[in-house]
Amino acid sequence: MLPGLPLPPEPVITRWGTWIEAVIFNTNNYEGIKSVIEKLDNDSSASVDNCKKMFKLPTVKNDLTFIKINFSGLIRAITNLEDTKLTLLQSLDITKNIISELSNIQGDKGSIIKNKISQLYQKNKGFQVLEQIGLIISGNNEIQIPENFNPCFVANMKYAPLTSVDVERSFSLYKHILTTVHESASNNVITNHTENTSASTVTSDNVDENPLKTDIDLTNTLASLKDSSNHLISSESKELTLILVTDPAIWPSFLSDKLKTIIVEKGPPSPIDYSFVFPLDDNNRRFTVFNYQRCLSNGENVPRTWLVYSLSKNVIFCYYCKLFSTSKTKLGTDGSNDWRHVSTILKEHETSNSHLRAHQTWIEFSSRLKSKKTIDDSNQRILESEKKYWNAVLQRIVSVIQLLGQQNLAFRGSSDQLYKQNNGNFLKIIELMALYDLVMSEHVRRTMNSKNKTHYLGKDIQNEIISLISGAIKTRILNMVKESKYYSIILDCTPDLSHVEQMTIIIRFVFVESSKKESNVAICEHFLGFIPAESSTGIGLSDIIIQQLKDLGIPIENMRGQGYDNGANMKGKHSGVQRRIRNINPRAFFVPCSAHSLNLVVNDAVKSSKELR
Repeated sequence: MLPGLPLPPEPVITRWGTWIEAVIFNTNNYEGIKSVIEKLDNDSSASVDNCKKMFKLPTVKNDLTFIKINFSGLIRAITNLEDTKLTLLQSLDITKNIISELSNIQGDKGSIIKNKISQLYQKNKGFQVLEQIGLIISGNNEIQIPENFNPCFVANMKYAPLTSVDVERSFSLYKHILTTVHESASNNVITNHTENTSASTVTSDNVDENPLKTDIDLTNTLASLKDSSNHLISSESKELTLILVTDPAIWPSFLSDKLKTIIVEKGPPSPIDYSFVFPLDDNNRRFTVFNYQRCLSNGENVPRTWLVYSLSKNVIFCYYCKLFSTSKTKLGTDGSNDWRHVSTILKEHETSNSHLRAHQTWIEFSSRLKSKKTIDDSNQRILESEKKYWNAVLQRIVSVIQLLGQQNLAFRGSSDQLYKQNNGNFLKIIELMALYDLVMSEHVRRTMNSKNKTHYLGKDIQNEIISLISGAIKTRILNMVKESKYYSIILDCTPDLSHVEQMTIIIRFVFVESSKKESNVAICEHFLGFIPAESSTGIGLSDIIIQQLKDLGIPIENMRGQGYDNGANMKGKHSGVQRRIRNINPRAFFVPCSAHSLNLVVNDAVKSSKELR
């Protein structure tokens, strides 16, 4: 409709910045946007009707002009505050400048804005404290250090961020544990996420009920992290394992030597990023990242590598004492969340004899692990050798499954035993590999031994690996679609042997793969699967499509094309699938299947010929 109209601006971190960017875009392209909206059908969507009503308002031009002139500086200020390298003084200067700029707006609206800024400033006690700290840092001796703040703490706040922008950045670090209803990153939400995702391994509630079983389950989960080279382990499993390793709150009360070995091999967790906003307790106090530093008497800061913050419980632990201390200290058992006295607690703990003994034990155990001189070193070597063996076996089995899948060959025959007639392509390739490959030769030898019941050559493991590979491929396709953003869908239905309609869903998009030397552009078309369709009506099929796109995480708003056959339920002008999709997204243009259209043309041409009747 309007080729010269540029695309809307990309969203910025804060919602205010995005909103003002949108207003400025509408101001700069007012006439063009208005002409496009006026050409749209009122019945296409409620948003179109609302837009037309807004353009008819007599004050809309004045309001857009006012916002662009007086609020554009907010975007600049927000963008500047996003820089994580800013000092506290620089951040305060940016904030004060934009407050002064907004306070100088003239007229009735300017008075309202000025009063609103004044109210916000009076309510924001934290910002006032930061202003005092800024004056102290700049050398003002007339300002006293705030209560409960020591000189070392104030000195560490040289690069303290202003949370007006940074709190939203911290959401991006932990958004994977927030639900679609935009819950806050509260202690309950984080705890629920941890308990739900670790239900199959360990939860903090059932640790003491059966510590031995819990320890075995957790050990198995942590051990899977060491097999990260195996591409069959999902990223979600790795993320869960990382949470289990770094969060002492969900460690079992009894830690076996094997579990301690795995945790020590990973080492102490890194401190939580400074941009994370720690939750407040009932007394309006919280843990801060400055506690990760110990301020010596000579002013030198030393990192507390032993200090671990638990996201799931909002408490702190001593990493060394949790693993090796025999004394029942607070930081070595249940953790501490006494934020009012946290400085005193940390100072007393790090100088205690029990902590120093636990630290020494950790140093010795860690060094022995690195040099492989532990008491059960021989058993460790046997376990490592066996792990490498099974890893090599699984790699070969996966390669065989990939080969048969790529060549579209059948896996099984009438027999499931090695060296039997007609035992299928899978086992025949295993037999062939055993002739030339030492690993597979040893595996076949073990498998032929009746005592060995674990061989990973049966139909169940084949189906499981096929499912895992299928999931990995599907995830890769969906990531490419999301990276490409815009896409089209192609659908068709066919009945299976049980006379159930199976709908095929194919997605088509343009993928740009960038490298250092050049960018490769490819038109991709991928099959995503069969979907049982209980109803073949327009509303039934469109509901299935919409739900499937939602399950796959593909926004329907980014659809730019639909391709179906010429059936009335698909191409129907009023109630077909294409119309129902376009009611949601008018840009999803419908293109009928060319092959089906040609078939209908040929069929009608033949019918109209008297000679061919």
